[in-house]
Amino acid sequence: MKRVKIIISSCILVIAIVFLNIPQAASFTIPEYLNYETGCIPDDRVPVDIIDVPQSSGSLPSSCDLSEEPYFPCIRHQVGSSCSAWATTYYQFGFQVAQNNAWIAKNDPTKQMSPKFVYNLCNNGTDLGISLEEAYEVLSKQGSVPYSQFPSSSVNPLEHKEWFTDTEVMRQSLKYRVSEYTLARFSPPTEDTPINEGPESSCLNTMKSYLMSGHVLVISTYFYSWDYDHLPMQTDTELTNQLVCTKSVGYSGYHAMAVVGYNDDIWYDYNQDGIKQDNEMGAFKLANSHGTEYGNDGFIWVMYDALNTVSNFLSQNVPGRSRVFVNYRFNYIYVDNYPLDITVEVSLRQNNRSQIDVDLGISNTVSNTYTQSKDTILDYSGGTYSFNGDNQISEATFVFDYYSLVSLPTSYKNYYVSITDDIGNSDTYLESIKFVDSAQHTVVNDIINQSISSENVLKKYKIGLLGDVNNDGYVDGTDLNLVNYYIVHATNFNNDQLKTADVDGDGDINAIDLTFLNRKIYGIIDHLPAGVFTYLE
Repeated sequence: MKRVKIIISSCILVIAIVFLNIPQAASFTIPEYLNYETGCIPDDRVPVDIIDVPQSSGSLPSSCDLSEEPYFPCIRHQVGSSCSAWATTYYQFGFQVAQNNAWIAKNDPTKQMSPKFVYNLCNNGTDLGISLEEAYEVLSKQGSVPYSQFPSSSVNPLEHKEWFTDTEVMRQSLKYRVSEYTLARFSPPTEDTPINEGPESSCLNTMKSYLMSGHVLVISTYFYSWDYDHLPMQTDTELTNQLVCTKSVGYSGYHAMAVVGYNDDIWYDYNQDGIKQDNEMGAFKLANSHGTEYGNDGFIWVMYDALNTVSNFLSQNVPGRSRVFVNYRFNYIYVDNYPLDITVEVSLRQNNRSQIDVDLGISNTVSNTYTQSKDTILDYSGGTYSFNGDNQISEATFVFDYYSLVSLPTSYKNYYVSITDDIGNSDTYLESIKFVDSAQHTVVNDIINQSISSENVLKKYKIGLLGDVNNDGYVDGTDLNLVNYYIVHATNFNNDQLKTADVDGDGDINAIDLTFLNRKIYGIIDHLPAGVFTYLE
């Protein structure tokens, strides 16, 4: 499992999603809280690195709102206890993917990310919530499919049980994944009032900087414990009377939310004297996953002072007061586009997916056991259901990326796929294993059709880089010369060299292969006619 870093700093960036339906009153809590779905689960089992980061310096704009960007998806309503997936996948990850690709995602479900894809892979078939770390693990391994392909539905009886099984759509989702996720703190937890100079408090700078640089952040909060009010007359009159969280009292309703912006000019009159004071200024804007009928069209403001354990105002320090952002924490991510140099498809049949474990491995060709390994999402997880979410035997082909184990350039390697069937009420049936390279050429197509009963099956495939005749990890002029020598009978090739030199895949090595190699080396073509990799056998 990827190590999650905790960053302690006097500066931080936060994204939160809040769901909210509040009566029109001067100051209140939510009496109807039982109607609001939460579902975030704390996960204290994840190992963490605590890292101090330098304080952000320099002046920043007085406001930022990522929700106004075309990359930010429209507000939707979560189904069940899936808030962690909505905050991390739909809002945070979805925004980053759209931003990276310049997609207009606002109202286009084909450009939005499905929280259901991630939630159902983590929840063991039960609607009991998941942790943020579990969501990020899936996003780092598989990404997420478009919302249009796997939308949420409140009337689907298998809503929280079914897995997404369209192989080609899963393959496309592997292109966009979380490359790094970090759990940070904007203040050490021992600090009671880190925000004591209003918007000028130094601990806010990093949070604002992340937002300004285009990072949506995710926080956890005790949502049922929030107190709310309406904003008084604001300089920006459009903000007047909008709903705002003024503090948190208690530890009920653990919920995940996304922070999408901030505004230093927002004012809440904590001491009711009608005079703007520094510590009455500034709020973060959070997106919630309870539809546009909640809060301010689905968003809510959280005053900076509400983040303090001890308020700057005596009237706010009531018994049970808690930090709105749990332990001053927030999560930020980086999302990369992956070339999918080589992927593997594993086709299985089962009616109990919790019996299955699939791992990937790699080693040099001298070894018979893999020295590097990678867990997949098939890890004795999913509950006692089929891939479809029912109890009937179903078939699915899962596709995984070998990234983190190998990337180009590479010399000849042994690739391993480990499939384990745990003790259960039925056997796992392994139909096939297929390797596909970035040119969409099938490298290996192993039809297996084997029943696995309470055992492990380890499959090994020797794979080389097409054109890399001398096996140094590069396709260059040396390989070109070797092919030329072979054609004129000046040298002999072993079986591996014969496979890698046949770059057009016609079973013969001749001047045509030489021409294609030359064009590839000089960048005239992106890849060779037979693809990128070849099965050496």
